[in-house]
Amino acid sequence: MTKIELSELSNIPECTTGAPLPVVVSDEEHVYLIYYSQDDDSSYYGEYPASINRRVNGICAIITFEFCRIYKFGSPNDETLHGHPLYKYGLKHYSAFSIKNSPWINEVQQINKVHSSHNSKMFEKDRHYIWTFQDSTFECISENYSHRVVHGSMSEVIKSTVNSF
Repeated sequence: MTKIELSELSNIPECTTGAPLPVVVSDEEHVYLIYYSQDDDSSYYGEYPASINRRVNGICAIITFEFCRIYKFGSPNDETLHGHPLYKYGLKHYSAFSIKNSPWINEVQQINKVHSSHNSKMFEKDRHYIWTFQDSTFECISENYSHRVVHGSMSEVIKSTVNSF
């Protein structure tokens, strides 16, 4: 059996630990993960980051996954992350990772094997990504991702993203 390896993604916008309020917007071609990003300028959030709501202006990260095969969003939160199967491989709080030798990719490929035109090569570019937030976790299998940072309210960014479809 091949060893599972987690690599922390250091080139992505860090989520705020107070209340990143992540949102997932998707269609069959793209998945967008949007969250409030950490910033040294606390004037965006005021004194109490936990009081952020989606109408507050701030710095929003938009992570775009193209050719996303599948995603999960929800449990576990930061208090139960140690129950996640990847925790023993180095999964940690408020971070993003790429998983090498992911059992989830193998599971999805096994499901697809019943297709009469199944070809294992179609899974070669797939990567398993995971973002851990305060109240939720996001995981997906995608060929790649890109990111950008925008200033504004989460509500405005969500509307703009939906309107881009």
